[in-house]
Amino acid sequence: MSPDPDLGGCRVRVERRRHCRFPIFEPVEYVLEGRHGGAMMSDVGSGGVFLKAQAPLPVGQQVELFLDWPAMLDGRCPLRLVIQGRVLRSSERGSAVRILQYEYKLRPKVEHALALAG
Repeated sequence: MSPDPDLGGCRVRVERRRHCRFPIFEPVEYVLEGRHGGAMMSDVGSGGVFLKAQAPLPVGQQVELFLDWPAMLDGRCPLRLVIQGRVLRSSERGSAVRILQYEYKLRPKVEHALALAG
């Protein structure tokens, strides 16, 4: 038997990430070098997030992300996930951000998340 069996032309992808990723397609706001912007998150895990902004985020920069969390605390209190991170890689496909620190906060009554960031 061959150590690399023919799988009918299919390639099996080996997952190399240390942390599982979960598909969460939600809008996220960010603050980067004093600039505010919006992006779409496509997945999140305990180690990082992947998001797509209008332009790739600069690699190596610290970024703060604000995500209105889809679940509610006690079924009635809306939450916001606030992430401090660093941009690991970036391309036209999107930007990978390593999570350095995060916390859940109660979502403010103010509709715009960046009103609190200022």
